[in-house]
Amino acid sequence: MNRKYKIKALHELAMQAAKQYSRAESALIEILQKIDAEKTFRDLGQPSLFAYAVNELKLSESTAYNFINVARKAMQVPALQQQISSGELSVCKARKIVPVLTLQNQEEWIEKDKILPSRKLEQEVARIAPRESQPERMHYVTDTRVSLSLHL
Repeated sequence: MNRKYKIKALHELAMQAAKQYSRAESALIEILQKIDAEKTFRDLGQPSLFAYAVNELKLSESTAYNFINVARKAMQVPALQQQISSGELSVCKARKIVPVLTLQNQEEWIEKDKILPSRKLEQEVARIAPRESQPERMHYVTDTRVSLSLHL
């Protein structure tokens, strides 16, 4: 098998996987919306949608938080739902505009989400909705090293 063929074959596999990933994100958003609306997580012995996503779906806490926030905002702003369903926006990008997205400004923010790089988008969101001061955080990197995070 020559190198060009291998590269093309790998690229095709990557493209297919990316499409499946996008469809899976959209499907998970829709399912979480139904579970949240019907409080199905309680029937499964979980006290919250977050606990369900972490304990039953085995999502990381940050991934569960992002999916839940985007799913809830997409219920309020159907244009966000449509953009995720069509694959135009990922949950990763959509999560950044959730704090400022409303029915009134949906066109502006969805367009910004599509065209701006992540850092610039975060700056724009922070300009409109600055977060309150966050406490310092510390976590162990190794048994003798600590990572400290603080906001200046």
